[in-house]
Amino acid sequence: MIRNFTRCRISAVFLILLLTFACAGGYRGDRHKLSAGELKITNQIEQLAEETDGFVKQAPADLSNSLSGLSENTQRLKNNSLRFGPASLEARDALDKVRYHADRIERVVTKEKYPDLVSGWQKIRTDIDSISTQLGYRVGKSY
Repeated sequence: MIRNFTRCRISAVFLILLLTFACAGGYRGDRHKLSAGELKITNQIEQLAEETDGFVKQAPADLSNSLSGLSENTQRLKNNSLRFGPASLEARDALDKVRYHADRIERVVTKEKYPDLVSGWQKIRTDIDSISTQLGYRVGKSY
């Protein structure tokens, strides 16, 4: 009698868990569907991530500490944009950090110190500002 009760209880718990996962869409759930505007911004973010990685690879060793934060947060922005959408809180948090690191690097990469990196940096900075503007940020002010 006790065995039947235990089996019944285990079966009930298993059935509840199975129904919960079935109703919730499984472990992974449905991915956020991107609209046409979100897809455009996400493509720009992917391009920015590629450009940033290329810039980091060509930069001298003394800039590696400054650029590692930018590269890491650009990848985080890309991942969060693909996963949750570019206007999500997660993506905006990563964009805030990208903008912070960009402001810090802006002060370091100058024509006097790194003349060969300035044109590449200006392209990356323009892309960051473009993405920021599309997401409703004010551009042009360093805080």
